[in-house]
Amino acid sequence: MSWFIAVLLNATAIVGVEPTHGWLKGEIPFESKMECQEKIPLYSMHIAKLVNKKTWGMGQIDMIVCMPEEEWLSKNKEYGHQQPEILTIEEKPKKQNNI
Repeated sequence: MSWFIAVLLNATAIVGVEPTHGWLKGEIPFESKMECQEKIPLYSMHIAKLVNKKTWGMGQIDMIVCMPEEEWLSKNKEYGHQQPEILTIEEKPKKQNNI
């Protein structure tokens, strides 16, 4: 199982954003939770600058933790976010036309 740095974003100050909270997941996988946690201080300033830029200075970081991708998906679903399309698995594969 891989671990990722995850950021709980609070976007209540941004008018019209629903849901107002959500978890952002970093792209760098770590082999253990401990390794991931050790990297949080190293990346925290970069994360803060990125969140500030992407939210026009109106987003707030409520928490930075480490979690596996499955937990990230589950927590975002609890906030009302849809599962990202790239991770959606179809129950029945679409039929392909043989030409």
